[in-house]
Amino acid sequence: TVSVVDVPLLNSISAAARRRISQAAAQDLSNTSWAFAALLVLDRPLLAAIAAPASKKISDFGPHDISSTSWSFAKLPMHNTPCLFAIAAAARLRLS
Repeated sequence: TVSVVDVPLLNSISAAARRRISQAAAQDLSNTSWAFAALLVLDRPLLAAIAAPASKKISDFGPHDISSTSWSFAKLPMHNTPCLFAIAAAARLRLS
């Protein structure tokens, strides 16, 4: 598989996403983190901006949102402990 990463485009997407992050739903947060992780693009400001509301809105996350977000943070060398703890707690609740 050949992958081409358009850095200026990703920077624009990141900036736009960070401006609107407070309005993002659980799926928006999950999809955005997944998209950057799938491209192996470590955008620390964006992931930090996603982690804060994701931790607060974790009860709104469905199983797919939980798995996609946890995969995204695991795939990239960006570990946000509060977000990962919130994801783990949500996953445990759903499994019990």
